[in-house]
Amino acid sequence: MAFKGIFDEQHYEKALQLTLGIGLESASVRGFNIGVASALFGLAEDPLFYVDAVRVTNGTLPVSARFKFYI
Repeated sequence: MAFKGIFDEQHYEKALQLTLGIGLESASVRGFNIGVASALFGLAEDPLFYVDAVRVTNGTLPVSARFKFYI
């Protein structure tokens, strides 16, 4: 390969630093997005679990009715 020596000497370090910078930027954005998505799922699921827990403790929803969908 005739270009291997030229690329290794002139552009390898520059390409490495650029790739590292892009990777760090995209990792922080991706981590933020995953955190927001997880919080939104929690906000959607938690009221459902709360309502079922209140209904079970009040006796209006038997425990067996809650688990019949999972069997």
